[in-house]
Amino acid sequence: MKHLTTSQLLFPVLGDKAQSITIEAVQGDSVILPCSARGYEKDVFWRCNTTKTVYEVIEGKEDLYEQDAAFRGRVKSFPSKFTEGNYSIRLSDVINSDAGIYSCKIPYTNTVHVELRLNDSLSKEDWN
Repeated sequence: MKHLTTSQLLFPVLGDKAQSITIEAVQGDSVILPCSARGYEKDVFWRCNTTKTVYEVIEGKEDLYEQDAAFRGRVKSFPSKFTEGNYSIRLSDVINSDAGIYSCKIPYTNTVHVELRLNDSLSKEDWN
């Protein structure tokens, strides 16, 4: 099985209305959940399994007010890349309950669906 590198994940999605991507991870690892637009967007909404708020950009700024407690302190974005349309996030210390479907919604533009699968049979050496 081929594993994507961080550089391959940062900008795989441009221009289509909906994209679906699958990412495999090992418990304890960090993963990049990719999301990008053609350019700067002021509002971006990340959700897990449609109900949990993972991360939000509102009026061009990170907004963690409604972030689900399960993700607090484990989600980072790349604000310096917002102007380039990069709204990918890094999820650290992946745990079993993180597995599921993540959506990155950019209103009126794009929705990216990322399935995060945990694979206990993979070891960190498989990623290198």
